[in-house]
Amino acid sequence: MMYRNGGLLNARVDILANELKNALEDANNEMYNLIVLEKISALNGYYNSARQAQSNVMKSEIYQGYFTKYYT
Repeated sequence: MMYRNGGLLNARVDILANELKNALEDANNEMYNLIVLEKISALNGYYNSARQAQSNVMKSEIYQGYFTKYYT
């Protein structure tokens, strides 16, 4: 069950990574524009949060497998 949740996160992380990459690679970005900076900052925060959640799901899955293997 946890693996399925991790799989759902993979798609979201990929979308966020692509959006952030496109925003940073755009040569016509007005970096002095507060709205552009706000969008990049928000994408960066969402991406980092999604990666952290993805890591936590995988760690809990590994721990759950270890627990059931040795303690049940």
